[in-house]
Amino acid sequence: MSFKQTKFYFENLFSVEWTKTPVHFAGMEFDKKKKTAGEWINPTYKPSYLKSQGLDSGIQSGMVTVVCWAETDVDSMGLSDDVVSFFNMNIDPKFRVRSIDVIDHGWQTATSAYTMLSFRFEYNIGC
Repeated sequence: MSFKQTKFYFENLFSVEWTKTPVHFAGMEFDKKKKTAGEWINPTYKPSYLKSQGLDSGIQSGMVTVVCWAETDVDSMGLSDDVVSFFNMNIDPKFRVRSIDVIDHGWQTATSAYTMLSFRFEYNIGC
């Protein structure tokens, strides 16, 4: 699976399967007025490396970062719990999740709290 295919896999996963809140992808027009109950998520995919292990086989590593936005700190943490459950229940087993980390947590304004999660994974190519 190429980096491009992996990006499309994760974007499709969130755009089709995630129904709890709106999803905002990079490059989309952002209209906070359309966000329901002040909650939404912002997933992004970042490739890390592709390591060849011979003819048509190797390991791809990457990270999916999901920022969980809500009006309060408690709500952003609750939304983060929902994203972790969603990710664990819906990711294709070919993607082995190596770690789930909270990489940032805070407030952008007086009314918007966020939690930034990272899901580090590996994918065996050709296996």
